[in-house]
Amino acid sequence: MIEDQTLAGINSELFKLERELQDSSDVVSACREELLAAKRAYDQRRAKVYLDTKGTVAEREAKVTIECADEIAALDVATAAFEYAKAHAAGLRDSLSALQTRSANIRKEIDLAR
Repeated sequence: MIEDQTLAGINSELFKLERELQDSSDVVSACREELLAAKRAYDQRRAKVYLDTKGTVAEREAKVTIECADEIAALDVATAAFEYAKAHAAGLRDSLSALQTRSANIRKEIDLAR
């Protein structure tokens, strides 16, 4: 919650949140690209290991799990980063919306007081 509940204070906070939201959109895009790259790397490595392995399906899948541990970990990290970035952006949008509503309410109060 912002301390300065005047229109000037709210407008200042709105500008700040708008900048943060733009920055967070850039972060979400970058995280999405990293997630897609990690998924491609895992898919390619998985396919290669699977095709190079002999045995039953279960044996091949086990070999993939062991051999692709680094790619799986990278994919997990990229997924977590993307989900966090999206949630952070959503939180900023919610805060921005709440401040916009508060600003509109204050303007209405000022208009009614005239």
